Amino acid sequence: MVEAYAKKHKLQIAVVSHRSGQEASMAVIGGHVMAAETGTGTPAWTAGKAGELKILATPTPGGLAPFGMPDVPTLEKLGADYIVRTFYGYAVRAQTPPDRLEKLRAALNRAVADPDVRQQMKAIDLTPAWIDPKTYEATLAT
Repeated sequence: MVEAYAKKHKLQIAVVSHRSGQEASMAVIGGHVMAAETGTGTPAWTAGKAGELKILATPTPGGLAPFGMPDVPTLEKLGADYIVRTFYGYAVRAQTPPDRLEKLRAALNRAVADPDVRQQMKAIDLTPAWIDPKTYEATLAT
């Protein structure tokens, strides 16, 4: 996403790939890079919320006001046409028996509905939700 943005706006940047938001966080916090694209729940996110790093923009639709950072602009407001929605899902082998799939789905649905789990997820700025497999597949296809 950063490379596409730089190319579109004729910016010359050196992109340093990291394996995770955690690794990118350590690079920016340690001063090894000037900026990093990380994510919620990472050390950079926590440092940004604490005012130790400046979060320049977010690709998150609707911005970061729900997370206590109303002044962080969206990339869209800054003129970029990039929107990011991240979904986490589970995959199983195709040969998994249907009865086991149903048990797994029911357990995951209960977990997402559990108030303690929801609180823990919200504490790292994740929005807990359950969507059925067909909706999830359709979402990934868009």
